[in-house]
Amino acid sequence: MACNVTCCVVYIVRKKRDRQQGTEDLTRMQDERSLQAEEGTLEVAGSVTGGALATAQSAMESPFEGARMNASSYAKSQERQHLVPPSKWCVTLDQLGGLLQEVGQRFPDIDPTVYQVVEDLIKPKTEKAGCSYALMVNPEGVDVDNFVTHAWAEGFKAFVRDLRTANVSGGFWICFLALPQTWEPSELCALLGRNPYMSPFYIALTGASRVVAVRNSNLNMYTRLWCVFELWSAHEQNKPVKVVGPNPSSIDPGETGYSARCSNEGDTRMLRRAIDVRGEKEHV
Repeated sequence: MACNVTCCVVYIVRKKRDRQQGTEDLTRMQDERSLQAEEGTLEVAGSVTGGALATAQSAMESPFEGARMNASSYAKSQERQHLVPPSKWCVTLDQLGGLLQEVGQRFPDIDPTVYQVVEDLIKPKTEKAGCSYALMVNPEGVDVDNFVTHAWAEGFKAFVRDLRTANVSGGFWICFLALPQTWEPSELCALLGRNPYMSPFYIALTGASRVVAVRNSNLNMYTRLWCVFELWSAHEQNKPVKVVGPNPSSIDPGETGYSARCSNEGDTRMLRRAIDVRGEKEHV
């Protein structure tokens, strides 16, 4: 726990600095990543219309005042994402069940992937909130009990169904609900930081009681390097891992483990270097 608190304090201090250099960080994350051993420092990278002349002043003040209030509210929500510790960016199983009902109403005949759910539901819901879905529904956060690792290519309905079979309760840290999905790339880059070992993912995993790996029949999650890194980190920290859900019918071992990749090649290089610093690729 002391380690987790220390990580959170360092994280909050670094976020204030990182937000000021977000655009520069984005470029570095893509082009210039180098990990320094043990220190783990990763170089990455109104118009007013209508109204009679007699009411012009009130007609002007009201929209601008509303805009100021909306901007202030949005800024506070963004600040919440930086000030609430990453280990509290969680939802409960009941809240996940409520989201499942909405997905069922929106997609009655298919099981949409997490990609589709994020685009069609999560982004519209959180756009005005300015923070993640988890912090929108839990402004003070919920302590993490379960760190969930999974692949976005899964069907969302199947994901929730399989997650329930783990028979665990408490706070669930699920990346697409924990992280703000509407932020600009530079803002999200600053939030995630330049070091996987100081990232929200790693801090949340460190604070969790267990890791739940949710497999799916659409894609072998072990071909996704973020999933591999999270499971390897769980092993390094002696975290119990519960595995639920089916594997796809065809699996290519040559694409798993250290050979897994991220959608972003910069992330692939970053995570492999992070693994190299603290372990050996043969053990991944």
